[in-house]
Amino acid sequence: MSNDETLGDSESLGFGPQRAEAVVHSLARAQELDLVAPEEKRGKNSSWVVRAIIRPEEPLHAIVVHHTISSMCNGEITCWTYISQGMKRVGQKELVFTVSRNTENERKKDFPNDPLRWIEIVYSMAKGGCLVGEFEHTDFQVADFLGRSDVSWIVYCPACPIPNVEDSLLPDDYLQAIPLLVAETEVADKYGLMRVLGHLGAMERWFPWPPWFDRYRRPCITTAQMQGSVREEMQFEYIKGLSAVKKGSNISLRVPKQSESLLVEALLRHSPDKPFPLDTVHHINSDSGLLWDNRDPQPRGYSAGSSNECMNLNFFAFCPGHNEDELMLVEDGYMFMLADETWLRIRNCIQNLMPCHISLGPELQFLLRLEKPSVPDHPD
Repeated sequence: MSNDETLGDSESLGFGPQRAEAVVHSLARAQELDLVAPEEKRGKNSSWVVRAIIRPEEPLHAIVVHHTISSMCNGEITCWTYISQGMKRVGQKELVFTVSRNTENERKKDFPNDPLRWIEIVYSMAKGGCLVGEFEHTDFQVADFLGRSDVSWIVYCPACPIPNVEDSLLPDDYLQAIPLLVAETEVADKYGLMRVLGHLGAMERWFPWPPWFDRYRRPCITTAQMQGSVREEMQFEYIKGLSAVKKGSNISLRVPKQSESLLVEALLRHSPDKPFPLDTVHHINSDSGLLWDNRDPQPRGYSAGSSNECMNLNFFAFCPGHNEDELMLVEDGYMFMLADETWLRIRNCIQNLMPCHISLGPELQFLLRLEKPSVPDHPD
């Protein structure tokens, strides 16, 4: 049942007409998938676990776990979590996909096959050399995915805890698949992915975003609610892995090793007298974030419980040409209004990959931090 010839030569995360047709074909074959349950069992925290064979010849398998998640907004949600086994052999991080179950008309054994097919699609892409990583996405259009016609992105988020799924069932490192609806992808395209994920998290009061897909939910945000945003006035630069946080009086732009050369290249492409706005992603140690839409001009916070010691920022913009230095909270990020000499100092630090510390009095400080690879720490 392999379709490597169809899907294995993908060169981008988006699907053109032929690629979309292949996805439709693959998803349509979901009912033909040979799902066997040689290891059906009850786990300590899981009500039911089954192992599905997707490609026996590779081998590519998945574990499907039936469990519950407690939501502050919707009470106890019954879910299926799909955990891939075999991606690592083709250089791809394992994939985890969690979807809600309709307990009124679905039995626990009635799990949808679409996530299993999606695991196969990502596997085929990886075999063809197209790997997906954190905060990347695959865009597509099919008539029916998990019972909906308006799912158009699958976003690959960093691994996050999944309640009531035993740690022993989860890979050491994996990507969490988060489907987004058409209305949400329009916002993500124009105003940034993190803005959408933040509103998705706030809708369920779950930081940074809920790990499950509610197949019956409404869009968490629309472009109409974004009109008038400062992001319409600037072309933001996305640099993979770049993050910004506020902890106490410190506002830090954090640059992992993999992002250093990309940041330097982006800086050199920009005119020194123009703003340099940067899209940033979720930092592993943040415990809260910011939300913005035009229904309320003031940014709002959301967090994991009551903690807001380390707030994630969705963008950071350097804005030269001002008489004095000033850090300003704008929507769900910060703008650094800079005197020319300060901007020259920061540019030199970025170009030479040196840390930078600029004090703006007792209230705020800016730090450019170069992070050691694969060593998460607590942002200052």
